[in-house]
Amino acid sequence: MTTPQIPLTVWEQMAVIVLVFVFGSSFLGLVYAFIRWVLGWAAKLVSEQRVEWQKFLKEESEKTRLWLAEQEARSNETLCDVTAAVKELSRLIVDHDTRTASMLQVHDAKVETKFNDAVKAVNGSKKA
Repeated sequence: MTTPQIPLTVWEQMAVIVLVFVFGSSFLGLVYAFIRWVLGWAAKLVSEQRVEWQKFLKEESEKTRLWLAEQEARSNETLCDVTAAVKELSRLIVDHDTRTASMLQVHDAKVETKFNDAVKAVNGSKKA
């Protein structure tokens, strides 16, 4: 048994087409609005995250800058101390060299005197 098809008039067909078009357009509009909402939400989330990262990076950069300035000040202070120690050591070495040189001159003079006395004694004993 077959059911007879009811032929639709032109106006009824047009009404069906318009209804399909209206509901289809509404559905596509809702899908479009949903996609726009999701993309807007994601953009807002990314924007907030970017602001947080920029703030974090700025804070870390400032901390690093302060730490580097502190390290530079410590290094400069330490180098000043090293410079003063090297200057003091240089002065001590010069003083030591001066004392050693004068002690060697005195020692050399004594040795020369004793040597000359020994030579005179030997020469004097040969003549006698």
